[in-house]
Amino acid sequence: MRRNMHYSYNSAIASDFGDNNKITAYVKGDLKYGTEPVVINYVTGDVNGSGSVDAIYYSILKKYLLGATNLDSEAYNRADVNGDNTVDIIDLALI
Repeated sequence: MRRNMHYSYNSAIASDFGDNNKITAYVKGDLKYGTEPVVINYVTGDVNGSGSVDAIYYSILKKYLLGATNLDSEAYNRADVNGDNTVDIIDLALI
């Protein structure tokens, strides 16, 4: 599973020109066009979003890497500790 495409990507206009309000434009620091993305802060390694990282997440990530469980997209993003868009043994080691 890969992380979602860039926020500004719009598949409806990928092959033709069109209006995309996910691209922002600023004039002297003021937003004049577009909509900024919502930023959700989370702790990397906190697979279930509880706010902390402990040995349970190490076990969950190990089970995922062994193919014994799945991660939804939010858990996958939190499990990507080193931010390289993939969850692998490096992330497990970093936890």
